[in-house]
This record gives sequence, structure tokens and C-alpha cells, in this order.
Amino acid sequence: MSRENVAAFFAASARGATADEPLPGEPTADAVIRQAGAMGLPFSEAELRSHMKELIYGAHSLPKGWGWPLARALGLTHRT
Repeated sequence: MSRENVAAFFAASARGATADEPLPGEPTADAVIRQAGAMGLPFSEAELRSHMKELIYGAHSLPKGWGWPLARALGLTHRT
């Protein structure tokens, strides 16, 4: 498991590559981890949180549709 897999999963999501089932608009960390695992990109919740935190603090974008809702659910950003 690695943060590189999180980055690869985010890049694949940006290209529209997904596993058989698309992520819902407000996925849980478990749903993201399951989908990434199905794509051969396993990682832990800690690695997901770490990568997302790095993207947020570096003012980079998160995956469209589900990135910001997941960041809020993980407590990485404030709810508006």
C-alpha cells in the first residue's frame, strides 16, 4: 500500500477510468478504498487522508464530484 497508489487512483479518476461501479457523489473512505483496490491500486485510509491533506494544503484540485465531499466527511475541511 502506498500514497503513490492514491495519486494513481486520483489520476485515473480524473481520466474517467473507474472500476465497474462508479463512486457516489458523497462516497465514504471505504468506498474509495474498495474501488481503488478493484483497480489494483490498494491503499489505506491513512494514506488517503495524507494525500488529500497534501493536495488541499498545496491548493491542488481534488477529484471532481466526490473529492470535496469526501474531504469534508474525513474532517479535512469545514462544512459550509
